[in-house]
Amino acid sequence: MQHLFSQIQGRSVLITGGAGYIGRITHALFEQAGATVWVLDNFSGGQHPLRTKRFLQLDLLDSSSLQQVFTEHAFDIVIHLAGKIDVGESVRRPDFYWEQNVLGTQNLLNAMHGYSKNIIFASSAAVYGEHAYPVTERTSCHPTSPYGQGKLEGEHLIAKHSPSSIIFRLFNVAGAIPHPESVKQTLGEDHQPETHLIPRIIQQHLQGQSFSIYGNQYPTPDGTCIREYIHVYDVARAFLYGANQLLSKHPSQYQRTYNLSSGIAHSVLEVIQQLSNLSLQYSYGPIHYTIDNARHGDPSHITSSISPIEQALNWTPVHSSLQNILKTAWQHQLNHLDKA
Repeated sequence: MQHLFSQIQGRSVLITGGAGYIGRITHALFEQAGATVWVLDNFSGGQHPLRTKRFLQLDLLDSSSLQQVFTEHAFDIVIHLAGKIDVGESVRRPDFYWEQNVLGTQNLLNAMHGYSKNIIFASSAAVYGEHAYPVTERTSCHPTSPYGQGKLEGEHLIAKHSPSSIIFRLFNVAGAIPHPESVKQTLGEDHQPETHLIPRIIQQHLQGQSFSIYGNQYPTPDGTCIREYIHVYDVARAFLYGANQLLSKHPSQYQRTYNLSSGIAHSVLEVIQQLSNLSLQYSYGPIHYTIDNARHGDPSHITSSISPIEQALNWTPVHSSLQNILKTAWQHQLNHLDKA
């Protein structure tokens, strides 16, 4: 890994939101590549950082403290993961999401100015909105939720204020990895409360509850929403590839945007059916579900083309088969059940 990511070795990396799901796994991979990793988080997601060493408990809305961080520490690159992620909540609390995701990003860019020029931003496929066909980076963006609108505004801020940036439009991130320091633990989704589809299905099933599908009247083959899923390990790998690219581009300006996904679409019902098959293999019985009302802000389709990132960064999603995503997510939730 050190040879492949030669630009990462010995570099200082700041991960905002680094105590969260994607942040902890990104932390582990960057350390394996030889980087010195700092984590900035306010603990609002309910998780704890991979390590307490080089940890900064701080909110991005605290602009003065944030500025002090950059005057006291030299970071070669910032991985910006911090922000709120619940589409449904963003519809109910649009002003809160704008403050957290847009003003927080603006404060970060202001603090970076004159100190750190390289940034990787975790944006979202939610910027696209409703499209019946696979989206590319040139597809027009018409977000259908305040969450997606805020992510798109974050992209605009970074394009305007950061001369050296990569924006990754993440699709549905899921799955888990073995803990780097314990064979009995895994690193996966532990949101409080959990809002993402795959861990919610597993959690509710293991607790003996049926799962509610939000709508089955969408213009899709089985009536449920179609999405793409990407394994969290492939996401962290993409951040490594992107950081290596940015750090090799001095002193020229380098700004790129990429879809970050598996390129393979699945409906909500298909995910439930595959999880049900997995559950039967482990003798937990089939997954039961009910149909609820559709949620405002949920597009029926979000699928992608990932050829640009594959060509530009020589990255491919090698861990992102739905089978592997579900199997690793299942094991992570079982580990949590054992601890309960």
